[in-house]
Amino acid sequence: MNEEREALMAAVVAEPDADAPRLVYADWLEEYPRHEADTARAHFIRLEIEAETMPTDSGEKSELERQAAVLFNQHHETWNADIATWNEWYDSVLVYRRGFPYELRTVFRKLKYSGGHLFQVIPIQRLWVTDYWTVSGTTKLLETGLGPVPDLRNLRELQAGPDIGFDGSYNSGETELRMLTSYPTLTNILKLSLPSNSVADGTILPLLKAIQNSTYFQTLRELDL
Repeated sequence: MNEEREALMAAVVAEPDADAPRLVYADWLEEYPRHEADTARAHFIRLEIEAETMPTDSGEKSELERQAAVLFNQHHETWNADIATWNEWYDSVLVYRRGFPYELRTVFRKLKYSGGHLFQVIPIQRLWVTDYWTVSGTTKLLETGLGPVPDLRNLRELQAGPDIGFDGSYNSGETELRMLTSYPTLTNILKLSLPSNSVADGTILPLLKAIQNSTYFQTLRELDL
C-alpha cells in the first residue's frame, strides 16, 4: 500500500502543473484512508484545485479557500509528518497550493545539510531562502562529492533575502551570487526575487551580469530587485 501511495505522489512530482495526478491521489486517499487526516486531505486537494479555477474576486472562491484553510489548520502537521525527511527541516515552513506543498521557506544551512531528498518526494516549485548565504557555505554546497545536494530543476520561483546585503561589502557581489546563479540544476527559474537586500550602485552591474550568465537566464521571465 505504501508503494502505491509513493507511486501516486511520484506522478504528482513528475507533473507539478497537472491537476489529474493530484485528483487521482485524492481519490486513492479517500478509498484507502489510514486516519481522519487522509480523508481530510482528499477533500482539501479537491477544494484547492477547484478554488484555483475561480476568478480572484469570486465569492465562491473565497468560500472554498475558507473551507480549505480550516482543514489545513486542523491537519497540516500530520500531512507534513508523512513527508520523508521533513523532520530534518526544522526552521522551515511548507506553503501548500492545489492541495500539495508548493513553496519551501527555509534557511541556507538546511539546503546544505539536509540534502535533496525533500525535492524529490514533493512538488516544490518555489524556494524562499531567508538567511545570509556565505561564500564558504556556497562554495561547499557547490563542491562535487560533498554528498546529496538538492536537485532544484523543478523550481520555477526563487527568492533570497531580505537583508542578504548586496552592497559591495565582503561576501557580496558576484561571489555571493554564485549559489543564486550558478547552481547546476537551477535551470528552470521563471521568477527571481531579491527584495530588500541593499543592492548598492556599485554592485548593480555585477548583479545583472551574474543573472545574465546564470543557469536559468534563458527561462527567466521576471526579476524583482
